[in-house]
Amino acid sequence: MTSTPRSYRDVAELVAGASEREVLAHAPGKSGARLERVVIGGQPYVLKHLDLADDWTMRASGCLPGAPLVLWQRGILTRLPDCFNQPIVGAAPEPGTGTSPSGGCALLMRDVSRWLVPATDEPIMAGQHARFLAHMATLHAAFWGCGREFDVVPVMHRYLELSPWMAEAEAATGSGQLVPQLVGRGWPLLAEVAPAAAAIVTPLARDPSPLVDALATTPQTFVHSNWKLDNLGTDDTGRTVLLDWEQPSAIWPGTWRSTAGACRSRRRPRWRLTGTRWKPRASTPARGGTASSRCACWARWSSSGGKRRSAVMTRNWRGGKGMPGGRQLCSADPRWLPAAQGPGGTAAGALSHCLPG
Repeated sequence: MTSTPRSYRDVAELVAGASEREVLAHAPGKSGARLERVVIGGQPYVLKHLDLADDWTMRASGCLPGAPLVLWQRGILTRLPDCFNQPIVGAAPEPGTGTSPSGGCALLMRDVSRWLVPATDEPIMAGQHARFLAHMATLHAAFWGCGREFDVVPVMHRYLELSPWMAEAEAATGSGQLVPQLVGRGWPLLAEVAPAAAAIVTPLARDPSPLVDALATTPQTFVHSNWKLDNLGTDDTGRTVLLDWEQPSAIWPGTWRSTAGACRSRRRPRWRLTGTRWKPRASTPARGGTASSRCACWARWSSSGGKRRSAVMTRNWRGGKGMPGGRQLCSADPRWLPAAQGPGGTAAGALSHCLPG
């Protein structure tokens, strides 16, 4: 059941009736967003401020009003499947107060901290992991073939978010944020430790247009784009709590699932290798079937026991007898990207081997 979201003029209207407001000075997070604890009508809430002057992810997204505000205004958050506990209950524009660029939005959220995945290094339970994958598939199936209104953060911007361009731009502004600095240090190191992969990946990081053009030919759906354990939880009814809607866009879902699988991968449940090699083809997505079945299959195939390891965990590889070929190389060890190159050894040619088909 969907409803038209209420429009808020400003933060004062958003938190009208608040009896308590407390700045969370040491809140977790690496984006630069500011958080407050708020009590309204005796109920706990969190007020999140996204400001271009402070938040590097907001600057990188190119969505200057703030992507969650756009989602709220378009009513997209009220259309999520029932298996999600989406905590945002209001959003309002917030004018800038600092040196340009500044300004953005504020989000009022129910306090769902008691349900979030604990911030430890311990693997999560297999049941919770499977539920997260199933609910991700449900999200993608619900919006399969979605329109332009869901492309809040353009795909090109998403692939530039952790690029050398972003690191250089942040350095030029004097940003003190840690992640952009680490990105800036990491790209030169890639050329040192994996020169063959860097020869293909670095040009794409500078100009993702071949990748973006190739992905435009694939089925599209709405993706959260920051699906990681830090933003996930399970409430008392089994619904998935999903935070941080700062990078949503419309794209082929397989690209995002493989990325999400790499985030805090050591915390995923452990899977055993059986037989002589991983065999993903029995569960790889078929061309036919419903959107729901295709999405569910991609989610399963892309899990920790799926496509990421299917191309790399083989006895032949461990024995140094060569590398497996085929279309599963897109999410494999980056050292193997040259094996997927097309004519002329170009990045665009390599991409054709990484797309479904």
